[in-house]
Amino acid sequence: MFLGKAFRNALPEGAVLEHRSIQADTAYKRCGDKEDILHISLKCSFAGNVWDLFPALYKPQAAIITSVKELLGVVKTLLILPQVGLGWAPVYPWILWFLWKARNLLLFDNRCGTEVETVLRALTEAKNWEKAKLLQISKSPSPRKELSPPVVEEAFSIFSYASWKVSTRVGGFGWILRDPHKRIALQASSTLAMEPAIKSALALCVSSVAYFSECKELVLLLQSDGYVTEMDGVLANIAMLCSSFSSVSFHFIPRADNFVADALARAAASSAPYPLVKYLFGVLV
Repeated sequence: MFLGKAFRNALPEGAVLEHRSIQADTAYKRCGDKEDILHISLKCSFAGNVWDLFPALYKPQAAIITSVKELLGVVKTLLILPQVGLGWAPVYPWILWFLWKARNLLLFDNRCGTEVETVLRALTEAKNWEKAKLLQISKSPSPRKELSPPVVEEAFSIFSYASWKVSTRVGGFGWILRDPHKRIALQASSTLAMEPAIKSALALCVSSVAYFSECKELVLLLQSDGYVTEMDGVLANIAMLCSSFSSVSFHFIPRADNFVADALARAAASSAPYPLVKYLFGVLV
């Protein structure tokens, strides 16, 4: 609801009140500049410091974003670093929400707050939301689709593979992005999950994607819009990212046919500097 109102410029901030001919102070109390939702969420130095403090990649840049719609499009690709300890919960709604709450606390209670407090509150609520989702009653997945959907002719193909080393408790993930002519456009490995591959395709303005994975259960769930509590966050995050594509399909690929991504994943698992444990700003949680 909050993001919807922000997108429609329906929040009661200075610029909106002025547009509706409602007498109100249109200056943002924190800095004195004209108040609008983009300024509160990004352009103000306070908001800029919050984004700078957040341990993530692909952060929004105030100098190049000119609208709330553009901001919401950019923050969907925010990539949270592993040490934060978040699994699959999208964190950008909480950042935007607590920037808005910080504005209200300043305006109505004269409480300034700090950038660090805002970041920690956003992280805490994102973690709580993720935990609550995992505690929901399990639901059976929808009936499986046994036939693989066709691949759109102009689609880019993402091939991924995940590797896990029991001895070090470290996981590795490898992925390859091929263009419609089967040429490799990008390839990478990391200790992160599948989001980097999808986000890289989005960054290249790819409109159609066919995703190939060795995880048959995940592919079947994605093909059938299935649901299991343990993977609710995973499925929701993939669905959110893939909503930006005009066409997306999911396909199972055996390990033997996915050897390049397999090799990248094994290299990532072998070279990872730390086990996949949960951290919050370097503190084990």
